[in-house]
Amino acid sequence: MIASARAAPGDKGDTHLRRKSGLPAAAAGTAVIADGAYLGTGLIVPHRRRAGRRLLRGQEEGNAEHRRVRDRQKGDGLHHAVQAVAVMHDLATAR
Repeated sequence: MIASARAAPGDKGDTHLRRKSGLPAAAAGTAVIADGAYLGTGLIVPHRRRAGRRLLRGQEEGNAEHRRVRDRQKGDGLHHAVQAVAVMHDLATAR
């Protein structure tokens, strides 16, 4: 499932808008990936480098995979993928 909170006027943080949108309840029990703005929210976010320290190799690899997954969400590719999943679901349940 792909979900997004509506944009809001003014200077509102992403986590504030997400909390008010009802998305946390709708996505309860599922893995949700997000960008670094959602650090500390329980969502899957990239590892952050701490001052004076480099990321471990596994953390760098995890961040690379995180970027690959999020890159698939750009443009029309995600729209088409979601449509394809919906069609396959309809076919599977239309027996």
